[in-house]
Amino acid sequence: MKKFEVILPAKNNDFITIALTMEDAKMCYHSGLCDEDVHEVCKQEYVKEQMKGYSIHDLTSVLDNYGFEYEDGKSIEDLFEDCVWLAAGDILDDNGKGVFTKVIED
Repeated sequence: MKKFEVILPAKNNDFITIALTMEDAKMCYHSGLCDEDVHEVCKQEYVKEQMKGYSIHDLTSVLDNYGFEYEDGKSIEDLFEDCVWLAAGDILDDNGKGVFTKVIED
């Protein structure tokens, strides 16, 4: 399965990486409400595995860097979903440029 990996920079000069298939990126990032679609994509094992190792601080630092507004007290899963939405947008908008890093073949 081909996945597109992107780097999401954080405020503290750190970053997280997220890889999605093109189909999942399109499912997560579109006009209209995306929350339920992102939630469904994040239920997939390959996406859930990517959340491991990140703290709430890591995720909020990325969201802060993007100027993304979120509620205090959100769960790590909810914050990760916000980051997945950002990653999907970067995959679709950049289409291989900018923060895009590489294609991963499984």
